[in-house]
Amino acid sequence: MSRKPQVKRPAFEVRPSKNGQSWSVLHINNNNRRSYTYEFASEKAAWNWINYESKVWLRKFEAGRRP
Repeated sequence: MSRKPQVKRPAFEVRPSKNGQSWSVLHINNNNRRSYTYEFASEKAAWNWINYESKVWLRKFEAGRRP
C-alpha cells in the first residue's frame, strides 16, 4: 500500500514594508521561495486579504502557471 504524498499548503506572510508606511503580503511556495503579492495600508488589511481573498488569488496564480 502506498501513502498519499503530503502536500504543503501554500503559505502567506505579512511583513512591514521597507519604507515603514505599509504592510506587504508575501507568498511562500513549496520551494520556500518568497514573492511579494500585495501591499496594504495596515497590518489588519493584509491579514483580512489572506483570510478572505487569498484563496481566489491562489487559484488564479496556479492556473496561470500550468502549461
